[in-house]
Amino acid sequence: MRASLIVLILFFLAVRVSVAEDEVKTAPDWSMVKVQHERRLAFINDGEWVFLNKDKKNPLAAIFKASDIMSEGAIILVHDQGAHADQTGIIHELRTKMPDYGWSTLSLSIPSHVNAQPIMDSTADSDGDTGSAGQQADESQGQSNDDDASLSVSPSGDSIGQHISAAVSFLKQKKLKPIVLLGQGHSVLAVGEYLVAHQNECDCTGFILLNAVVDKESDKALFESLEPLRVKVIDFYGDAALSSAVSSSRRRKKRIKLLSKQKIYYYRQYEILHANQDFSHQEDQVIKRLRIWLKQINF
Repeated sequence: MRASLIVLILFFLAVRVSVAEDEVKTAPDWSMVKVQHERRLAFINDGEWVFLNKDKKNPLAAIFKASDIMSEGAIILVHDQGAHADQTGIIHELRTKMPDYGWSTLSLSIPSHVNAQPIMDSTADSDGDTGSAGQQADESQGQSNDDDASLSVSPSGDSIGQHISAAVSFLKQKKLKPIVLLGQGHSVLAVGEYLVAHQNECDCTGFILLNAVVDKESDKALFESLEPLRVKVIDFYGDAALSSAVSSSRRRKKRIKLLSKQKIYYYRQYEILHANQDFSHQEDQVIKRLRIWLKQINF
């Protein structure tokens, strides 16, 4: 009896291992992934999902095109870690409202299986900025609880760079320019590094930061590289965002005086009061200031 039980257990283990191996070997069915994405927009008229490559595989993005009559350019949205291309909060609001003001939006959907990294608030530094008491509670609000794992993001320079390259090529084919890049939270550094590495070829002349989570050394190196390129930068942060985002933003704020003395006016920063990592309920404040900035900047 005991021998039969052991044989039965070994059989089920073998079947389970075989199934797991098959799942690893099976490539994603991108047509089904696209269907899942399209269900998000099935009942609202605010854009369509498109493949950015001709082979109709990843990268995938949501595009909402502005009227040709009032077209000002396009914004590529790169959502935060653990979020998705139509994430509730600032990403959704920017994606759906900026076309009303002439700016088409292309919101990238970066799969979770690409170089996965743990979500953590690990970039607090020694500058002494810890943010408000509400930030720890807002950490969970800043991440998505969406059960569609295909829509989550695990930022890394290479994977995000590949998606942005495909997005830039797609927008150029649509003759949508100038192109402005936007990064949120943990994705900001990868977006900035792409901008520095591909400035001469991507025609991206603007950079929008939303609650950037960047460590001290990377932050310094990134902006030292951006300065000679004269990229126009606008930097938003909420005082109730992740402590690492607040400290990172306030550290950059100290650079404004230096930038002004050097007559470098392409950098602007705004603190949005009572805003968490997703700028929930404060999205209109961001959109209002962003619209003014885009009008003032001569691309």
